[in-house]
Amino acid sequence: MSRVVWGRTPEEPADQAAEFDRIFSALGLVVSRGETWAVKLNLTYPRPVAGIVTSALTAEGLAIWGRERGVRLTFVESDGGNNSHKASDALRDCGFVEIAKKYDGAVHSLTDDAWIPTEMSVGGKDFKLELSEWMLARPFDRLVDMPVIKTHIFTSVSLGIKNLWGCIPNPLRMYNHHLLDYGIVGLAKTLHPDLLILDGRTALDGNGPINGTPIPAKTLVVADSVGAGDWVTTCAMGFEPARIRHLQLALAEGVVPDPREVTVVGEQPSTLPGDFRMERTLYNWATIVANWSPRLQKLVYHSPISKYLYAAVTPFRKGTPAEAVKRISY
Repeated sequence: MSRVVWGRTPEEPADQAAEFDRIFSALGLVVSRGETWAVKLNLTYPRPVAGIVTSALTAEGLAIWGRERGVRLTFVESDGGNNSHKASDALRDCGFVEIAKKYDGAVHSLTDDAWIPTEMSVGGKDFKLELSEWMLARPFDRLVDMPVIKTHIFTSVSLGIKNLWGCIPNPLRMYNHHLLDYGIVGLAKTLHPDLLILDGRTALDGNGPINGTPIPAKTLVVADSVGAGDWVTTCAMGFEPARIRHLQLALAEGVVPDPREVTVVGEQPSTLPGDFRMERTLYNWATIVANWSPRLQKLVYHSPISKYLYAAVTPFRKGTPAEAVKRISY
């Protein structure tokens, strides 16, 4: 029986630590002093933007809780897609290096490791994705998946399973987007996250994962199964899991347990603030079509005509997060 616990995000790190303690108790989580946790963040953007990257305030609450319980955290991320930014810079500029130093933790860039092609099989499709040698060796006791609750133009929802895409250390993982639904489920099967922490301090609606509308949901969802947490939260966002490809694959592969065997503890998930919807622009649809073919992607993104294609589509693109999203501090 999988358990999903609904919680909140107080404004003070010490209060957040106390909330984690309550949630973990409700989850039945038992930890030992000296444990090490690898915490996979969601740093889609290299600066601390609410609703787009994992909240440093929420993470600091977890770090306080960890230090009190003798649990050492390592915050983990890969370089931004298409070499948009270095993981080391994002970890520093989003505040996670400072948190790690303050609470006896660490940070780790998966891109700086050796990359190992790893065989996977999902829905009868066999494929390989690169993973870091460090992640495969698992020099930690638990893998914690800690993304933001948000929408995504490719997968409709971006939650725990989707966040594992960032475990691929190669910044050009975009060339595997034709396998995206299968790939993220394959990653969940291969990496076996031990704990899901969905950061909904500020969620993102509409045109995610970057150019969306921030929602101060002040919500935390914690689950002992990444699939169970994703399923419950997807329903709470107002989406139908049956219409989301990767969740259906995850259900068939056992990554999502039988929803009838999931126990939800605390506030009912139907109360998640916000009226979530998926908004895709003409530019988004063009991107989705391009991602069906690695050859077409290379023509668009890394060829002699790329700069001309970019110039042609720029008028149809939304601005940067700083321009397009009304910011909410955290």
